[in-house]
Amino acid sequence: MEDAFHKNDTPEQRRQIKELIKLGYPVERKTHAHVKILTVNYFITTGTITIDPCIRHKQKGYDALLKLLREMYGSTFEWPEED
Repeated sequence: MEDAFHKNDTPEQRRQIKELIKLGYPVERKTHAHVKILTVNYFITTGTITIDPCIRHKQKGYDALLKLLREMYGSTFEWPEED
């Protein structure tokens, strides 16, 4: 979990990442500005959202990110059970 945080994160950025983790989404911190959740890229410093491979989401910000994640993966994420 500690790898998800950057030393220069603002309290709001830390809150957002903690909430994503609490909801069960697999958060991967690529750079100070880039947070990856499965196929969704969230640029935490600007609020820009893209979906792999290169689709820019029309809305920006954390609330838009949560809405998109809910639509794509459900309100909380659970890893599929392995056979």
